[in-house]
Amino acid sequence: MTVIISIVFILSSCAVIDDTVNSSYYQKANGTMQSLEGTFANTACHFEIEEFRGKSFTTESNLFLWNIFDNHKGLTNDQRENCRVEIEFLKSSKAEVHLTNQDSIIDRRKIRGKFKKGYFYKRPLFVVVPLFPIAFGYNTMRYRIGIDDKQNLIIEKSWNTWAFALVAGSDTKAQIFAEFKRK
Repeated sequence: MTVIISIVFILSSCAVIDDTVNSSYYQKANGTMQSLEGTFANTACHFEIEEFRGKSFTTESNLFLWNIFDNHKGLTNDQRENCRVEIEFLKSSKAEVHLTNQDSIIDRRKIRGKFKKGYFYKRPLFVVVPLFPIAFGYNTMRYRIGIDDKQNLIIEKSWNTWAFALVAGSDTKAQIFAEFKRK
C-alpha cells in the first residue's frame, strides 16, 4: 500500500508544460523538423523565469542554450557567449545538437522526443532516490523546442524537484521561457 501511495504522489508532481505559456512575448509559428534545424546563438536574447516553489538555479545557468541539452564543463561564461548551438534532426524522434566555437565542435549530444502541436518535446526525465527513511527525493524535468515568427528558437522548460534527508530538504518547481537568435 505504501508503494502505491508513493507512486501516486510522485506521478502527481511531475513537471508539466502547459499548452499556454506564461509569456506573452511571442507568437509561436508551426515548428517542423526543417524549421527547427539550424545554428543558434548560445546566449538568450530574451529570458523569463517563473518560480512556483523554492529558489531555483541562477539565471546565468539558464541563459545558455547548451545548458538545456547538457552542461559542458571547462568553459567560462565569456567562452560560452561566443559559442553557437547547431541542431540537426536525424529523424522525427531524434536530433543531434552540437556546441561549436569558430567552426570546431566542442561537444555533441543526441536528444530523443516527439513532435506535437508545432513543438519538439524532449522525452521527460524522471529520477527517484528511494533510500527512505535516510534520504528520499525525485527530480522531473521536461522541455520543448519551438520556433517563433522571426525564425528564432524558443525553449520552454519545466522542472519539479523534491528531496528529503535526515537533516535537510529541498523543494523547487519552476518554468523558464527563453528565445535564441538564429545565426
